[in-house]
Amino acid sequence: MPEVSRFLGIVIAMSGKLPPRALGLVMERASQHKIELMADWHLARQQAELKRIAPLE
Repeated sequence: MPEVSRFLGIVIAMSGKLPPRALGLVMERASQHKIELMADWHLARQQAELKRIAPLE
């Protein structure tokens, strides 16, 4: 599955399941990177290479 980003030991990809605590962290991070995630979604639908999102510093 295509990897988009990593932070706090969590890998963000376009599919998969997460435990509740990890899901909350991912949802918070997703809200901070909505524009980049939407751009990657469009690329994924075209089967194009995804752009990486910078890891949490």
